[in-house]
Amino acid sequence: MWLFYSILSAVAESITDIARKTLLHELPLLPTIAVIRLFSLLALVPFFIRAARREKKLIPNWLALRAFAVATLFNTIAFWMFSLALLWGPISVVSPLRNTVPLFSLLLGYHLLRERTVVWEKAGIILSVISLAFLVGSAAYTSAPLVFSPTVIAALFLAPGTALLCAGILVANKYATSKEYGGMNVIVFITLDHLVSVIIYVAAIFVSGDAF
Repeated sequence: MWLFYSILSAVAESITDIARKTLLHELPLLPTIAVIRLFSLLALVPFFIRAARREKKLIPNWLALRAFAVATLFNTIAFWMFSLALLWGPISVVSPLRNTVPLFSLLLGYHLLRERTVVWEKAGIILSVISLAFLVGSAAYTSAPLVFSPTVIAALFLAPGTALLCAGILVANKYATSKEYGGMNVIVFITLDHLVSVIIYVAAIFVSGDAF
């Protein structure tokens, strides 16, 4: 069952990336990502209300607050960075580069959480890196070769940068929501994260003057 849900999640994420890239080519960057996050927030509200009723405090302690603040900052920056990567680079390259999150999660988990990995997990990461190298390398030999313009090169750096931030988000999420650390409710965590992101994006729109 877990394999089915993993495949379903990957398919849904690919469709989302394609839809976001299409929108970003037609609409301004900041308003578009702000609206996307707003709709995600609205979808979470019913679950948030249900979860919040069971919690005495939405943010139980200082550890949860600090971890939440770090995760929200990283998430806001990562969503903006990957939107730029989608706008500037080919989705067939930037999307797999963003999916190197497990590699960075393995490294951060080992150094920050002292988590150990088994041989099969390490082998899986190595195979993922090799397949990614083949995928990116093959982009230069397709019928529409990859042109390394300044924006494409920036996209190739932004995508793995997004993956690194996403790995940091997972570590912060662990600190915020795990019972042995922060003990924050996961639904509350995700909803408040989206709320703060929307506020930051709306503020950025007013500062930059970027609008539909």
